[in-house]
Amino acid sequence: MHKESAKRDVGANLTPTSSVFTVRSSEDAERVTEFLLTHGLSNREQALPGFLLALHAELGGHIIATTDSSGRISGCALGFLGMHRGSKGEILHYIDTPDLFIPPGAESESIRDALGGKCSKPQAEVGSPFSLYSDGANRAELSLFDSAPVHTEEGFTIATLSSPDSLKELEELQMKIWGFKDTLDIIPAEFLSRTARRNGLIAAAYDPEGVPVGFTICYPARDEATGKASLHLDLVGVMDGYRHARLGEKLMAYIATKAESAGISLITWTYDPLEGANANLYLKKCGAVATKFKPNVYGEISADLYTPGSRTDRFWVEWRLPVGRVAAFPPNAVVALDSIDGKPHVREEALCDRPPHIICKIPRQAADEQTHVEWQNAFFLVATSLMNDARFPGYTVHGFRVGQGDFGEYLLVKKPTD
Repeated sequence: MHKESAKRDVGANLTPTSSVFTVRSSEDAERVTEFLLTHGLSNREQALPGFLLALHAELGGHIIATTDSSGRISGCALGFLGMHRGSKGEILHYIDTPDLFIPPGAESESIRDALGGKCSKPQAEVGSPFSLYSDGANRAELSLFDSAPVHTEEGFTIATLSSPDSLKELEELQMKIWGFKDTLDIIPAEFLSRTARRNGLIAAAYDPEGVPVGFTICYPARDEATGKASLHLDLVGVMDGYRHARLGEKLMAYIATKAESAGISLITWTYDPLEGANANLYLKKCGAVATKFKPNVYGEISADLYTPGSRTDRFWVEWRLPVGRVAAFPPNAVVALDSIDGKPHVREEALCDRPPHIICKIPRQAADEQTHVEWQNAFFLVATSLMNDARFPGYTVHGFRVGQGDFGEYLLVKKPTD
């Protein structure tokens, strides 16, 4: 499977045997996770998956690593983005207290100096945490979000989480919802606790007996367009037996309400564009817009959840609050990705003509694994041509509907040229 090549900010040699770089790719982030486990600097119950480290690097965290002369990771510093309320009521960002992870050895001091220099303030002894902003952690103690729970007509309760016990329950819930077998696939409670202190937004839905049956996790983030505070939704999940209660929709409404009350007007996330149920929730019911197509974001991940050989392409979604009107499908929209006998069929003329409105079909359920891979490859071809080709005005995805038969349909709208 194709993986993105490592993109590094490689500094000057720190010693004859080491260099420092900023982790950006999923591939390098996986190397950092493996380094932590191999050297006993973290255990499988506390380690963060590599794809999660890569996400936080993209969100503005500082994930820094050093390598030895063989290119192997020799040390790392992990710091994550946080938010707090400023003296004038505005929301400001900071980097949470990064932790240094350095195995004992002859070069431990030079590695510490290298990591500290890259992060601007080397203040600690080997293996100790240091802070880019000495009062950063204290600033986040006051939550930005109203913690009042919401009670649904069906007897469910949705509440914001911050206590260790409630966050620990989410570990087991992640395993149940997605059938994970390895704890490296889940987000550990210890990290969720730090996320809550940094003013991330974590919520759970409880059934009438008080059992958690759904949850959502949002991280502090920054709006690329304005620099203002935003949230990045990483996970939203509901147990199979409770999806009839529309808990996914209710969880999304809950985080939107809490974000707006705090003065945050943007929530972003990614999802697999071939997941029609998610498209229906995010684009149709919530009114979000997919603004980017990101090819093969995670590379190879758990074969228990994904077809071997399949891609991990993702839509990048922006949910602007308050929610505007969902776009209607115009009658003159041109089909670019169609289906013939259940197989994908790309209409090349639509990709060449680039009309104002384009429809792309996806199957509700592919007939088999090979057909699923074929649909992924066809969608990749169409999406990269329409959304990622810098030579032409791109498209954004403004809607989704359940089409005829076993297919859903995306509406792509061409961006204005001015």
